[in-house]
Amino acid sequence: MPGRQRTRDYYHRTHPQAVAVIMERGFKDVSETFETDSAARGVWFTDSLASGGSTPSAFGSAVVAVSLPVPLAEGHFHTDDQGYREYLIPAIIVNRYPRRLARGP
Repeated sequence: MPGRQRTRDYYHRTHPQAVAVIMERGFKDVSETFETDSAARGVWFTDSLASGGSTPSAFGSAVVAVSLPVPLAEGHFHTDDQGYREYLIPAIIVNRYPRRLARGP
């Protein structure tokens, strides 16, 4: 359809206890410092539901999915050095889109 942006699902891994808060209130930014002294703020997402493997990780065993326009997410691309792509997207942006549980407690 002309004029429509292509979307895809992006995944945020979290602890089961945090799912209800995310679903009700939305995501909350974290602050990360990388190789530079400047901090980046946002919410971590991947483009793969399988990221982190099938076992619970340090990030949690629940996964919240958000369908986002691809150009929007690509503007916040961070890295792809683990076999999947990671994105750090500001909460104020991602909270505009519906959330759903992709893998849960």
